[in-house]
Amino acid sequence: MVFERDEETLKREGYQIRLGDPALTGLASCLTDSQLESIVQKLGRYSGSSKTAPSICNTKFQTILDLSALPTYSKSSAINRVVLRDLLLDPVIAEGRVKFDKHFSNYEIIENGPSGNESVKVNFTDGSSEYCDILVAADGSGSKILNSVCR
Repeated sequence: MVFERDEETLKREGYQIRLGDPALTGLASCLTDSQLESIVQKLGRYSGSSKTAPSICNTKFQTILDLSALPTYSKSSAINRVVLRDLLLDPVIAEGRVKFDKHFSNYEIIENGPSGNESVKVNFTDGSSEYCDILVAADGSGSKILNSVCR
């Protein structure tokens, strides 16, 4: 089950992220051919180029580091992160496996959970809770889950 903090109808603006061959290999292992092709078709669409290595520029947009000059730097393609999120989330929504507007509060390790084994109880700000075997945080660099684990 995926618990999405955003509302179903909310559309976020977003930055681009870069996907290289290792990311595409990973996606290929868990997506159908048509799902993967939908992602590949969007790669580089917004930057006007395909596989490149990024350059780091100063405040005057002068290149101070061209990562393509590094032989071990893997080239990648840009994709809008919201587009990628939607492409990955749509099949999960179609299976009824997404709950929207679920804001994480905290979690507890339960020794004898509903399955009789150790479980994670995830509590949400609306007062609801869910049990799981594995809690995966995908809530960004300001992750509430990560911060609560690393206290």
